[in-house]
Amino acid sequence: MNKIKLFKLYSFTSLYIIMLAVTLASFGVLFDNDHLLRLHPYIFFIGFGNLSILVLNKYLIQSFYPKLKISAQKQFYYIITIIISLILITISIYFDLPILKIVISFLLAIIIIDASLGLLKQLSFKEIWNILPVRYYTFDLLFLLNAALGLFALGYKETFPDTILVPDIVTESLYFLGSSFPLSVSTMGFIYAAIAKKEKKELLKLFFDLWFYVFILGVLTFLLLIIMDTYWGMMISSSTLILGVLIIFYMLSRRKSYNLTIFYLIGAISLLTVTGIFGLINIDLISGREIGSRLAENDMWIYKIHTHSALMGWISFAFVGILYLVYPYISKDKIIIFSESILSPKQLKYGIIQLLISTLFITMILIGFYLDNRYILFIFGLLFSFSFNIIIYKLIKSNNKNSIS
Repeated sequence: MNKIKLFKLYSFTSLYIIMLAVTLASFGVLFDNDHLLRLHPYIFFIGFGNLSILVLNKYLIQSFYPKLKISAQKQFYYIITIIISLILITISIYFDLPILKIVISFLLAIIIIDASLGLLKQLSFKEIWNILPVRYYTFDLLFLLNAALGLFALGYKETFPDTILVPDIVTESLYFLGSSFPLSVSTMGFIYAAIAKKEKKELLKLFFDLWFYVFILGVLTFLLLIIMDTYWGMMISSSTLILGVLIIFYMLSRRKSYNLTIFYLIGAISLLTVTGIFGLINIDLISGREIGSRLAENDMWIYKIHTHSALMGWISFAFVGILYLVYPYISKDKIIIFSESILSPKQLKYGIIQLLISTLFITMILIGFYLDNRYILFIFGLLFSFSFNIIIYKLIKSNNKNSIS
């Protein structure tokens, strides 16, 4: 399989994984099915999260470091391994076999380590550090490996509940939080790359260079502060991260030229701001509670808005924006990344309409959490899932019309 076919396989697999996760959640809410509700975030993070960093990021790095070689065969094995992992996690949840999480963690760790070693063999530490987007993407692998270790710890704790080797703070929520981190780092690197490719400004590079340290150290510090239950520490670190996000939003909105990707990124950053605001409210509510305890049911809508505006909005929108920038440029022999979009005005118009419709669906889902209305969540969850079918159709159509020979 050549890398063009591999990238197409990756694109459709990732989109359908998002659709599957949202669909499972929708039916889980409608029928109050605990298995579906527990399963859908695993599908999202194990499937979409690992695929995005192990496959997509290689192409993003290659656009800045053309000498980087990509093995389509290895990446195909990564995709197969992740699909197997999705089957295993489904069995694990439905038949209450947490030991399978340990198996999955080993499978994921093997391909993550393989991808990391392959990257380190081709890039020196100096090259990684000096090329800012590559630095972002490379650190994703480290955090992705940490997420796999977190899954191992969770599976071990659930298999041997009396163990003293794994602390009580290791919960599903903490694993999902740790799994979302590499995706956010990856997206931040992409945003810089998408802006900087056309606007080579030293101030922009300086900000994202500083933001690399603030974002990574800030999130790591925040995780530590959660464990320590330090109220003001969590509030200050979260507020600092939100301030940085607002600066990035300003940079995106001030661009002189726009394409569909930029509109998606603006939508993604907007929903990340919503994530941060509700995160601050959530911190205030959980202050003083025992680590790992759930919020009171009447407060859970705040936590759910916080998490779902991040996953459905921030991460999913940014991912779709990346595909709209890359996929029209896929041809028989090359992939061009970070070029001005060649979508026709008609396709651009439909793309913006699609973005607005998806934003409406997400907004209604967030309202559904506030109202605790399962029917709103079910209907608009399915609509949001179905909207990805439209995106897939548009990507195929744009590729057939605009591919470069």
